[in-house]
Amino acid sequence: MKKWFVISICACFFTSHVYAPPTGDHAHPCNFRQTHVSSWGGILSFTYAWDSTSGNLADLSHVEVGEWVTYSDGGIHKGADRPWNKNDPDPTQHWWAPGTDGGVVDTHYANSPDAGPADSYTATQYYGFKCQICGATFNLHGFTEDLLGPITISRYVEQLNDSSWQYRINKSGSQGVMPLP
Repeated sequence: MKKWFVISICACFFTSHVYAPPTGDHAHPCNFRQTHVSSWGGILSFTYAWDSTSGNLADLSHVEVGEWVTYSDGGIHKGADRPWNKNDPDPTQHWWAPGTDGGVVDTHYANSPDAGPADSYTATQYYGFKCQICGATFNLHGFTEDLLGPITISRYVEQLNDSSWQYRINKSGSQGVMPLP
């Protein structure tokens, strides 16, 4: 059985959260960080990476990394007086990647909203991990431990001064914009 000797702690650089690695016989993800962002046609795509408390990503085979998202409107975006064409489960939880991957891409799509009426909603997002060794000791977000969050994602359908319409999404200081027909 391996034992990890903790020499330092890993910090999640986008929050004030400092995560102390386990002192037991297994590793956890740490140093979760955004490494890239791109925007095109109303789509925002974020690349995130993480390290292992052991220094070796192969030691994270018992870990899954994912997201947990809630919505200001309870996930009910569609409606007669709203421009959105898709609802979301609230909360939404996705498990994307095994811990051994060391990274993931999170892409936010426009989902073809209509050109009006003007409307907006926000999502609150957390990233975290689930450890099979730690068992069912999960926090409010269904994770063994949060890695990053809360992050606000704001989506808008808005009419511009020239009477045209656009979709806009904001997250972590980045923005995607798409004209609407």
